[in-house]
Amino acid sequence: MPRPDKHATATPGTALDAMRPVARAGLIIVLVFFAGLGSWAAIAPLQSAALGPGVLNVESQRKTLQHLEGGIVGEILVSEGDGVSRGQLLIRLDRTQAKANLAQLEIRHHALRALEARLIAERDGRDDMAPTSPTDNAELAKAIESEINVFSARRRSLEGEEKILRQRILQFEEEIAGLKGQIAAQTTQLKLIDEELNAQKSLYERRLVGMQRIIELKRERSEIIGDRNRERAAIARIKQNIGEEELKILELTTSRLNDSVGQLTEVQTTLADVRERLVAARDVLERTDVTAPLDGHVVDLRVHTVGGVIGAGEALMDIVPLAERLVVDARVNPMDIDSIHPGMTARVVLTAFNRRTVAPVDGVVLSVSADSLTDSRTGAPYYLARVELPEDALAEQAELELSPGMHAEVMIITGEQTALQYLYQPVARSFSRAMREQ
Repeated sequence: MPRPDKHATATPGTALDAMRPVARAGLIIVLVFFAGLGSWAAIAPLQSAALGPGVLNVESQRKTLQHLEGGIVGEILVSEGDGVSRGQLLIRLDRTQAKANLAQLEIRHHALRALEARLIAERDGRDDMAPTSPTDNAELAKAIESEINVFSARRRSLEGEEKILRQRILQFEEEIAGLKGQIAAQTTQLKLIDEELNAQKSLYERRLVGMQRIIELKRERSEIIGDRNRERAAIARIKQNIGEEELKILELTTSRLNDSVGQLTEVQTTLADVRERLVAARDVLERTDVTAPLDGHVVDLRVHTVGGVIGAGEALMDIVPLAERLVVDARVNPMDIDSIHPGMTARVVLTAFNRRTVAPVDGVVLSVSADSLTDSRTGAPYYLARVELPEDALAEQAELELSPGMHAEVMIITGEQTALQYLYQPVARSFSRAMREQ
């Protein structure tokens, strides 16, 4: 019986039989792979997240320094990036105009205070206008001295006018005294005439004298009575003149008092206005020194030229606060906002550092803006989510020098889903919309 040739060609059936175990093994491997993949897709949880760009910031934001009135730059005492402390002088503006305005108001204030003191003294009828309290201010002392001179002059003028009127009253009173003396003499004459007339009448009744003497005595008596009545009428007229002069004195005093009270009201109103303007002028002068409102670093310095002009309300520089909690302000797509709320976990990737060596930092969502905002450059809407970076998370990467303004990528963890759900949900939503279409 012949031996089979080792080098003989195998038949197709024989080759197929030889490949079947290999194919079967490969098929099993593929089936196992897809079964495992399907099981993993159906069971293994994957985190879902809302992604957005962010910027590292301090919680209270950096402070922009502005100047209310503006002015001419006198000194620039800081440079970009300098560390500053609260109250430190940063920029000094030219003080010439502010000082001049304040000086004018102070002079006006001193003059009004002195005028007020003089008018009060006149209103109260005082004999002098001594200052109520000593002052070391030369301008105020000068103004008070000037008003004292005015007060004295007006006082002398008033006293002079009153003296003239009182002298006239004294003259009238002397005239009245003279007339009263004449009336007294006339009354005495009438008494004597009456006695003589009675005697003559008695003699006439006894026919010892004629009627002629009686008639003469009656005529003389009538003349004296007429003179006495005229003197009394003159006294009444003179008393009326005295009353008029006294009224003039009263009117003179009252007019001077009313004038002082009216001026005092106006002066006190003006003085109150000047005091308010003085406060504002001192504030303007103080604001020529621009100081740091808090400890921090100077950034975005916008003033570089001594002698340059800055406008009212113009921003001068920003101060980034020190020792404040770091946060990340992230921009969230409006499509994701319904699943984001404070307290969620957020993973922050600091893009300024090498991702291979610097691990992401886990933070917590502090707040979400109540309404959408708009990017001023692109016009795209977004929601602002503020993410806190806990101190313990930052302590693990203490070697990193974090500064406000650094960019970051923020992933806000919104939940967990399986891979199968990720694949199935878009298809299910599309199918649901398709079934609702008419």
